[in-house]
Amino acid sequence: MRVISRVIFCFLCLTIPMLGQGNRLWVLSSNGEMKQYDPATFTAKQTVKVPAEAAQSPQNISVNHLGEILFVPSVSLPLSEEDVTSAKKAWFWNGHAATTIDQGLKRESAATGSNQAVTETAPAAYLSAAGGHLFWFANRARRLEREELDLSITTTWQAWRASETGSTHEDLATVRIPECACPTGTCEESCPAGEVWVPEGGVTDFFLMTQTVAAKTGPAYKASARVHQDAGKWTADPLPEPLQRVLDAVSTGNLIVEAVPDTSCCG
Repeated sequence: MRVISRVIFCFLCLTIPMLGQGNRLWVLSSNGEMKQYDPATFTAKQTVKVPAEAAQSPQNISVNHLGEILFVPSVSLPLSEEDVTSAKKAWFWNGHAATTIDQGLKRESAATGSNQAVTETAPAAYLSAAGGHLFWFANRARRLEREELDLSITTTWQAWRASETGSTHEDLATVRIPECACPTGTCEESCPAGEVWVPEGGVTDFFLMTQTVAAKTGPAYKASARVHQDAGKWTADPLPEPLQRVLDAVSTGNLIVEAVPDTSCCG
């Protein structure tokens, strides 16, 4: 019995626990199956087969307390050629059946004098805690290039809510980041883009956005906003200081727990 207990413990450690909200505990195994267990008895209740790509990238899988499962492939700007040509799709399980959703990656290019203007969009979806729809966030970046070197970039960060099938669309927030020069020839090293944080179990009535510069020596945090719903209307309120590593947030984002990474010589 002691050996069996050790095997079960090791199995749970090596697999990925996916959000034990309420009376649900989800475990992702290496064969691409997600099993729901009763956390009181560890009895298997149901099994969902996820795409092979999802099994290889468990950090991109999320589950809400309703048992909805979402897998979204990781994509960042600038888009690679593989991103543009692969027609990446998000995978969504509504508790009964699975469907795929076009992720909506776009790249457009046009000549502007002696420069080339490249406009790219990379949306990412997140679960709603209440179910019934998905939340989408995207940076839309217009980059001026010359001889494959970046000159400047203008980024617009957008948030919207859509039905699970994409038949409805509701804009929630838009943040226009001022035009930024790219002195090193690579905009990601000096110019910010929007990064979102949502609660682990899906978006309730708020989410957080931080303008972050990737930079060579580590991310730099420029500004943050709390986007929240009040009386059916979504409002973006700037925060006094940029958030760095959000650990948790509650009460419509009025209470936020964050960690400040140690960037000194000792790590």
